[in-house]
This record gives sequence, C-alpha cells and structure tokens, in this order.
Amino acid sequence: MKIRMIGTGYGECKIKRTVSKDYRGRGGVLIDDTILLDAPADIKDTADGLGLTDTLTGITDVLISHSHEGHFSSAAIDFIAKRRKVRVYASREVLVQLSDNPNIVKYEINAFSQFAVGKYSVTALPSNHSTENLSEECFNFLFIGDSSLLYALDGGWINGRAFNVLRHARLDAIIFDTALEAAAPSEKSLYHNGIYTLATVKAIFESCGMIHEKTRIILSHIPTDKRRSIHDELSPIAAKYGFTLSYDGYFARI
Repeated sequence: MKIRMIGTGYGECKIKRTVSKDYRGRGGVLIDDTILLDAPADIKDTADGLGLTDTLTGITDVLISHSHEGHFSSAAIDFIAKRRKVRVYASREVLVQLSDNPNIVKYEINAFSQFAVGKYSVTALPSNHSTENLSEECFNFLFIGDSSLLYALDGGWINGRAFNVLRHARLDAIIFDTALEAAAPSEKSLYHNGIYTLATVKAIFESCGMIHEKTRIILSHIPTDKRRSIHDELSPIAAKYGFTLSYDGYFARI
C-alpha cells in the first residue's frame, strides 16, 4: 500500500511559505495513486504547490468521511471527474450536494457498510464526530487487503461500535487527526484528537493486539496557526509516543 498525504492542514493556512513543512494546505490522502480519501476545495491548489497535480488524474474512487469543508467539496469532485469516471462513496447528505456530472458514479454508504475498492475490502465505521446536519453520519474507514489501514481523521477517541469491528483487525497503518496538537485533553477531545489522547488510544490498541511493532501511526489534520503547530516542535513530541507527524507531500509505503 502506498500512502501519499496531499494536504495535512486543519482550517485556513496562515503560514504562506510553501518551502516549509509548516505550510499546510487542505487536501486528501491518496492510496495507491487511485483512491482518494476526502476531497476539500483546495486539494488542486495544494497538489499544484507540491508539483503533484498529475497524481489527481489517476483517481478512480473517492471516499468522503463527512461534509465539513476541510474534507469535502463538490467542486473538487467535479475537477477529479473532469475527464474520467469516478466512483464516490459517501453518506446521502454528502451525495445530494454533488453535481449531475455524468462522470460521477454515486454510492450511498452508512455505518458498517462494506464495499470493495480496488484490491481492498473497506468498512465504513461510525466516528465520534458530527456536522451541523445532525442526521449526517460521519465515517472513519477500515481498509483490509495485503496491508490494513485505519483512516480516522476526526473522531475524538474511537466510537464504541466501531471498536467492536476494529478489535478483530491487525492494523499495519493508522492515519489519525491531531487537530488538538499537543494540547491537554478537554471537552474538544470528544470530537477531535491530540497527541496525548492518542497515546492512550494507542495503548488500548496495543493491549488488544490490534497493532504490532511495525504499525505506522501517522498524524495529520494539523492546526495551521504557527503558534501551535511548528513541525520541528510537534514532531519530537509525536515521536516520543511512536507517532509520525506528517506534512504536505508526505509519502509512506506500508
């Protein structure tokens, strides 16, 4: 499995130096060059800045976790589907916002929906997150194939119902949000993660045999306020707990 982080930011980027790891656009996660996890409006601009525009042309499948603007844009989907058929897996509340572009093939998913994407079996897991539309389900995604991945951007801890599925998995990689960076746990931890809360989650996963010594735990969805998120300050804190702090353009092979 190849993992390419396009944008790793959370909110509007306030640091305008594109040569720095402290510059974070909003963008999705690309799996094996063909599967895109989340598609915010500025994914093309982020990819352009990294010289990765061509990577968007090979996308065949898009999975949307929820409708917040840092994760979903109808315009971004239209751009990706400009020249080829693209399958989009999302909740009903997201799908109704898509255009009638004939290249977009829509698949409605719900919590615990299972479907095949490329060579992977994917399960949509409920997350501890919500949008302004209280009827919308927000998802994390579990990929099982030659390698296994949990994509868990936005959630705050792990949903109990989702854990009943995850406890039977042995994960090779996890992508967690760290929207609370290295802040102390608080009520915000109910719907977003930080390094310290994730340390507890990791310990639980270890105790249940859900991860192993080579499991790659990658942190993304990082604040873009310079005072809170300088890469060289956050990265050593993350590393102390066995986490890798990603950056725009980060690549890993699992």
